[in-house]
Amino acid sequence: MMSKVTFQQLKEVYKALSFDSDGASGSILIESDALKSSIKNLLLSEDNVNESGLNTKHPIEVDEIKIGDSIELTISPSRIGLGVLAHNIDILLGVTKARIKEPRQYYIVSEDYYSGDENPPDNILVYRSVLGFIELLKESALYLDQDKSELLFLYEGKFSIPIRYSRSDLLGLDLFYLDKIK
Repeated sequence: MMSKVTFQQLKEVYKALSFDSDGASGSILIESDALKSSIKNLLLSEDNVNESGLNTKHPIEVDEIKIGDSIELTISPSRIGLGVLAHNIDILLGVTKARIKEPRQYYIVSEDYYSGDENPPDNILVYRSVLGFIELLKESALYLDQDKSELLFLYEGKFSIPIRYSRSDLLGLDLFYLDKIK
């Protein structure tokens, strides 16, 4: 029986996928019944294909997928409400709201990291510290405009501070000092 797409299913597939360098395609070796069930569910209906962003490169009989099969897939972003698939942390930070608040669920291909994994990589630890610092700034601000990703302040007039940063900015931060501010 086919079920709705969940990010948990997508995470299982993402972790098993061998992504091509462009991140828009890849291949997956079906190594378990759980993975076989997830792939079948994601590919059986057009609605699930649209929600998941995963599709086969070449037509296949989805019902005939078995353990040991290798399947070539095209990969596009899933419905944003499910979670975020990012090729690297810069792509994640390209999601405006992700610069202010960590998405509930995301997967970063270059780090092979799912937001629910234990032992996050250093990039994610620094990212979370920056989010904590932004939260601190938010307390001092008049308003945080999440759509524009900027903090609005009122002091001898109104002014705004845009919240923009990239992976290279994260790499240059010293967590010791950032954590002391908090």
